[in-house]
Amino acid sequence: MKQQRSGKIINVASVAGYVPLFVVQPHYSAGKAAVISLTKTLALELASYGITVNAIAPGYIGTVNWDAYFQKQISDLKKKVPLGRIGTTEDCAKVIEFLATDLSDYLTGQTIKVDGGLLELNPSSASTGSYQV
Repeated sequence: MKQQRSGKIINVASVAGYVPLFVVQPHYSAGKAAVISLTKTLALELASYGITVNAIAPGYIGTVNWDAYFQKQISDLKKKVPLGRIGTTEDCAKVIEFLATDLSDYLTGQTIKVDGGLLELNPSSASTGSYQV
């Protein structure tokens, strides 16, 4: 990327990097916060080479594993999300696609929350506290 003086790096963090979502996962939240910081640091370091570095921070995204852990809590979690639903992997893929195209050429060092408005519009209810994996 440095040699061709262009490129796009897209990291995957989590809204847990901003707000701990589950009381039993401090290592997960710390790791995702590190990804957010790494994104900013690399963006600054690589900008002069024409390389952009951004990340997404998914919120509650339904997957097979996720659904198995939170089957009983899904209706409660949906109520916390302003858009009223659990996100999909396609929701994340669309933002990654945007970051991978020329539509995002003037965007670097950013972490885009893909969370249905959870943290920006309803931050006090983001932490689940009592839900344990």
